[in-house]
Amino acid sequence: KVAIKNLGESASSFDVFIDHTTNPGSLTHHLSGEAMIGNINYWLEPGKIIEQELTVKRGPSQYLYPANYLWIVAEWDGRGEEGESTALWNYQDANGDLWIKFEEPCPRVEW
Repeated sequence: KVAIKNLGESASSFDVFIDHTTNPGSLTHHLSGEAMIGNINYWLEPGKIIEQELTVKRGPSQYLYPANYLWIVAEWDGRGEEGESTALWNYQDANGDLWIKFEEPCPRVEW
């Protein structure tokens, strides 16, 4: 889940997006069913929170991908913006590198 809360004193616009430069393996990302090809924009009143379901699907052939980065950027009154990113990962190797790892299917058994 991704939760966005407006901690400001006025309504604000928030853009949520994947840094696709961190996605060389053709993962697909969806936020509550909407493909994250570009920015997804939300408008939130002060104190309001929105929660969205983030899903990540693997590409056609790989099972291990470098961590991807999710950004949330807020803009207020057209005067400025502030952003935060977080790594999307579920596996850390012995070197401390972060990865998105999918389970490989069991080999097919034929009788």
